[in-house]
Amino acid sequence: FFAKLQDVSPTTSAVLVIDALDECSNENDIKGIIRTMARQQLPHARLRIIITSRPETLVRLEFSDKRNILHSSLSLDDVPQHVIDAEFARFLHSRFDAIRDHQEGLTEDWPGLHALNKLLRRCGGLFIYAETLCLYLEEDCQHSQSRLQTVLNKTTLQGKGHTTALDDMYLTVLTNAFKNLSKLSESEKDRSKDLYDHVVGTIVVLQDDLSASTLSCLTRVSQIDIMAILHRLRSVIKQSGVESPITLLHETFREFVSDQRRCKDVHLAVDTKTAHRRTFNDCLHVLSAHLKQDLCDLKDPGIAVDDPRVDLVKLLDGLPLHVQYAVCHWTSHLERGGIDAADLCAIDTFLHKHLLHWVEAMSWLKKYAEAVESISKLYELLVTS
Repeated sequence: FFAKLQDVSPTTSAVLVIDALDECSNENDIKGIIRTMARQQLPHARLRIIITSRPETLVRLEFSDKRNILHSSLSLDDVPQHVIDAEFARFLHSRFDAIRDHQEGLTEDWPGLHALNKLLRRCGGLFIYAETLCLYLEEDCQHSQSRLQTVLNKTTLQGKGHTTALDDMYLTVLTNAFKNLSKLSESEKDRSKDLYDHVVGTIVVLQDDLSASTLSCLTRVSQIDIMAILHRLRSVIKQSGVESPITLLHETFREFVSDQRRCKDVHLAVDTKTAHRRTFNDCLHVLSAHLKQDLCDLKDPGIAVDDPRVDLVKLLDGLPLHVQYAVCHWTSHLERGGIDAADLCAIDTFLHKHLLHWVEAMSWLKKYAEAVESISKLYELLVTS
């Protein structure tokens, strides 16, 4: 992007938008992005960079340290409420127009001024509430009116922050997605609950975004079952095909569903410690099945990672995406899920058989330094267990 701006005409203007910088999981990435922006020398380009973020301390400190660049801050708290409401109303009107186009019988002023004003109060300045609401209504335009009425009928407690209305919205989406479970037999209910915990729980604790096909290989849950769950939850989880990354619509959904005080339905809340433990076991199963000496079949134990003779096809064959994920993150899931007595035997067996194979795999992924750090953390975990 910046290379292309080096040779542009002085009359060319460009705007770069970086949204939700605070949602980077790695603090070094946040620092790196801000420092990269500050280092650019573009004398001929008329460039403006807009970065949105919650006012996290790290973000504020990074900007306060960049006195050599011209920057200013705008807090949404300083924007007049009527301006915010007008923007939300414009957004909702646009999406409601599209819903009316797909649903016969809705009046031209649907859903009406009273309903719109009530929804604006529910948004509380949170765009994610408005977006989730619209996606929920658009999921099934034939029932958009009844779904909207369900949302409007919710009695949101006042005085407990904007997240209360958003929690109600998320709980409505989840409850509606699995409302037909009562019609299932007990064994079918148990299987449905286990699939939800496995698939949604894994997505919530994943360290990287995976596709449905990769997630299937990691968890040994069929793609059909995964896609069925994702289809039910398309208001809060984005996914456009079996090979496209699965991403949460917003970080607030992860915060909601993993907090049993906010997600009040125990059948829908995700116990992150249990999810990490399950993902660790999935990773260990994948590694035990795939790791071996000369993983990529290069037949040269002394060959360097950057050697031109390295066959990338063989490399990818030996390290498919679900194996790469397991190689990189099994220790992290173990650390966050905790170790119990049942794990010790499995970990001991794995390390005796595959420790060097795992280090080799990390080396091929250019993560040798991370492997050394992981071994040190693993030792501390095992000693204190």
